[in-house]
Amino acid sequence: MKHAYVEVDRLHTARVPFVTWVGLGTKVVCVGNIAQIDTAYLNEGSSGLTFVVDRFKGGKHSGHVTLQRGERSRLGDHAAEVLKFYQ
Repeated sequence: MKHAYVEVDRLHTARVPFVTWVGLGTKVVCVGNIAQIDTAYLNEGSSGLTFVVDRFKGGKHSGHVTLQRGERSRLGDHAAEVLKFYQ
């Protein structure tokens, strides 16, 4: 895949790195929230997002941004609280 823009969402639930198949000029953005891991076999230290960030840290072809908080609707906040889905 050459000269493409690829956004990989929910990387926090992945286990397999995917970046090796990108071609020349491709930009990859990895998105995830390690506080929202909802699989029994992963945790904050073993998620795909943590793996990619750790391996690419300090590299000349990568960057990393950690957001301090996310923006949700009141309904989203309420649902997360009453359903306790991610705990």
